[in-house]
Amino acid sequence: RNLRVLLILDDLDELLRNDSDGLVTLINEFLSCGKLRLMVTSREMLPPEVFSESQEVETIESSEMFRQLFETYAPSEEDWGIDDNFEEDWEVLRELLAGYPLAIRIAAQYMQQKRCSLHTLRKRLEEQFLKTLQPANPGARKTKANSLEAALNLSYDVLPPGAKEMFPLLALFPGGITEDLAQAVFGENSVESLEILFYYSMAEKKTTA
Repeated sequence: RNLRVLLILDDLDELLRNDSDGLVTLINEFLSCGKLRLMVTSREMLPPEVFSESQEVETIESSEMFRQLFETYAPSEEDWGIDDNFEEDWEVLRELLAGYPLAIRIAAQYMQQKRCSLHTLRKRLEEQFLKTLQPANPGARKTKANSLEAALNLSYDVLPPGAKEMFPLLALFPGGITEDLAQAVFGENSVESLEILFYYSMAEKKTTA
């Protein structure tokens, strides 16, 4: 056969930490298949025993990149219901979705499936953020691919106990929290828990709080 296969292994961080040797063996076995191409994603570099080429994925921070992704899944722009409030709606939408590709895609698909305007999408996200970013069909099963809530729950479930306890309490500090304040509130292991949340992209590190 002339069949060629692209195999994608997503989010290998847990395997890298818990069974690095086994992962090396598995990947090298895949790479020995002549007609198979392998793409993997992880926050950490693969071990040197694996011959690989790395490519850093850029974040979707610019307005142009945000718009390109949104337009891929949204209805045609003529159906956005553009009016005098468009610029404000667009900026609020960008802020709400915070550059996260999954959230952007689900929001755009919601707009397509519900046939609502951009302004309506903005209002629904402001009023019921997580409920809006889930399958439009009430009977559909929630997965990490179609529900932001399911994706967040999956990330939360793999957190160690200290980080799990800290994560919901961070909502008490909408303006941010410094390491000193975290230690005063959560105890001496708080900095380690914060680093774990940064690692899993469950919190964002900034130079000032």
